[in-house]
Amino acid sequence: MIAILMSIFFAALFMLSSISKIVDFQDFQHAIKQFGIIANKKIIKISAYLFVTTELLISFSFIFFMSHWITYMSAIGIMLLFTAVLLKTIVEKKKITCYCFGKSKKQTNIHLAVARNTAIIMLLSATAILASSLHINVVVQLHIMIVVVLFSVITLICKEFLFERGGSILESHQ
Repeated sequence: MIAILMSIFFAALFMLSSISKIVDFQDFQHAIKQFGIIANKKIIKISAYLFVTTELLISFSFIFFMSHWITYMSAIGIMLLFTAVLLKTIVEKKKITCYCFGKSKKQTNIHLAVARNTAIIMLLSATAILASSLHINVVVQLHIMIVVVLFSVITLICKEFLFERGGSILESHQ
């Protein structure tokens, strides 16, 4: 049961992250540029599409393939990549806005973002072990998908209309 709840949590987390980036796609591209790894605008745009698509695929994988190791390895891989980029900004002493969960007016507290990502990676690793024997009915999986998508959309609407533009309870700020 814990593995199912954690899989739903990860599906919602990656869904929320990807939809937030889609809603503020231009700003997400700007965030990629801030990290200083890619300079070419076309490659930045392609990278942005790849990140959003990967996060969406991971989200759906947590719903439909909860126990499959590729789901967990993909999620851990993208989180490691994000964490490595954040660590690069610490080494370079850059001040950035990561747009992890959409647009923000505040600079990201990089140390807190690294700690958050590390905690997510540890939770993913532990859940991968627990989920190795899960078998969920397809109808239940479809219901879970609907709930995850609705949760993500409602969260974004709340962020947009109830909180000041750029604020988010999910972001790590200084």
